[in-house]
Amino acid sequence: MPVGGADWYKEQPTNRNFLNPIGFILKLEKFEGVDFFCQSANLPDINMPTTQVASQFRNLPIIPGGGIEFGDLTVTFIVDEDLTNYRSVHDWMAGLAQMDSDDKYRALITDGGDRMPLSQQNNSQDAGRVTSATNDGAIFSDAKLIILSARNIPLVELSFEDTYPKSLSALEYNQNATDIEYLQATVTLGYKLHEYTTPF
Repeated sequence: MPVGGADWYKEQPTNRNFLNPIGFILKLEKFEGVDFFCQSANLPDINMPTTQVASQFRNLPIIPGGGIEFGDLTVTFIVDEDLTNYRSVHDWMAGLAQMDSDDKYRALITDGGDRMPLSQQNNSQDAGRVTSATNDGAIFSDAKLIILSARNIPLVELSFEDTYPKSLSALEYNQNATDIEYLQATVTLGYKLHEYTTPF
């Protein structure tokens, strides 16, 4: 009897092409020009913690399912000459952190007010008075990572919900450079969850 049984041919892959590392498109709602100049982006890792039970000899793993932990989304992009895309990330972080005043935070909320207008209809109690809830659309940004085939045809779409910036790399200028290598920056994004939402 042949290895794999009589239906061995049914177990063969239908697509024998390998994943192309340069075949991707990144779409970010909030970053101006970051997705256009994007050089690299990662498909983040996921981890599922395992609950363990103590025993006399060693801890024994039981059925997994203690939730999912998502890795960070890391995006590297070429910085434009006016630093427009770099500053869009910088100002987003400065606004969220209220780095030097409330003005940057207010500007951040105002600029993003059209993304989720319904989120402002919820009310919350603040020291005895009713105020509008903070607009979530101004704080977060959704993103999509589209994987392309070897013929640059969209195959898989990965959606990231409510991304937010965690870090932005420095820009290193160097007069001693022998060749022009355009400056790149890397932004690390956290997010609520990612899921495959392939519409193709």
